[in-house]
Amino acid sequence: MAESSSESDPLETAAGAAKWKQFEAELARMTKVYLDAADPIVIRDMEGNVVDINHETERVFGWSRGEFLNRGIKHLLTPEFHPAADDMYSRVQRGELVRNVEGAVRSKSGDIVPVLVTAFLLTDEHDRPLGYAQIVKDITRLKEATEQLAERNRELQQFANTISHDLGAPLRSIRLSADLLRKECGDGINEESREHLAFISEGIDRLDRMVEELVDYAQIELREFVFQETDCGRALAEALANLQAAITENSAVVTWDALPTLQANRTWIVQLFQNLIGNAIKFRRFEPPRIHVSVTAEEGGWRFTIRDNGIGIDASDLESIFGLFRRLHADNLFPGTGFGLAICKAIVARHGGKIWVESEKGAGSTFHFTLPQPRDG
Repeated sequence: MAESSSESDPLETAAGAAKWKQFEAELARMTKVYLDAADPIVIRDMEGNVVDINHETERVFGWSRGEFLNRGIKHLLTPEFHPAADDMYSRVQRGELVRNVEGAVRSKSGDIVPVLVTAFLLTDEHDRPLGYAQIVKDITRLKEATEQLAERNRELQQFANTISHDLGAPLRSIRLSADLLRKECGDGINEESREHLAFISEGIDRLDRMVEELVDYAQIELREFVFQETDCGRALAEALANLQAAITENSAVVTWDALPTLQANRTWIVQLFQNLIGNAIKFRRFEPPRIHVSVTAEEGGWRFTIRDNGIGIDASDLESIFGLFRRLHADNLFPGTGFGLAICKAIVARHGGKIWVESEKGAGSTFHFTLPQPRDG
């Protein structure tokens, strides 16, 4: 009968030591990642006491690690944040991952630091709760930028309102004066004066349209968007009804594929179709306009395509045509304000999409725009 040896197998001992060394190296690496993380991280036990923090927590809030340990942090929270913090704690105890709870924390210097907090449970190898971690994102700069943007938007809104009022009033006065002069002169007005008055009226009409479209553009950029279930087929039908006079006058034929229902701002989708199809009718060749609207499902949303047989666009202008006041033709050939495509771009951008055009001079144009959507929505 062989005697059992009490000595360990050298190979097993070496393998175990190697695994332990690998574990220690991995632990050191993860500890460094935790300590040097870009956001404050607070580790708390199940009673809510702080058991560890990383370097960024000390930097952002000014409290040392020793001042944090073995105590709660509720005294650091602003009173308004207490209910949200209590709710977060209860949800984490139930095992939930709680993301981006907004609140505010008081730093050691007394400053109020706005934060977003994400919290999750920490467990052992048997899934028994040990405590929980809180990742705290300092959003001071984001808040400042948001407030600056809101102030800028208020200024732009005031600017748009001022433009509408301060330009609209003089234009109405000029129009009234021209109408009175035409009426007073009656048949006694000579041809040259009649032409001058016509130029005045045309100029006023164009400025009126520019002011109106400038305000429209500002509203798209500034107004809070309301998204709702939008039947794009119905939106297209409304746009075509608005364009019916131009369609009839130019013998235009507009066809379309089945269009989806999606989450969008319905008013602006109608405007988008109306502007793009209206342009396709206006920038026509000698033959009647032929316009087709189609759509393709893509990952993350839909791509709409509007194809025409119009005059086309020079390759050098394909990028710039979406700019404000950008016009490629003299007003006597194709009247307009230069806002139409800029408005289209703004609408698509507010929906999170992009717009572009493929075209060749004399060979028609194909406009594409995307509208991102959840594929299950």
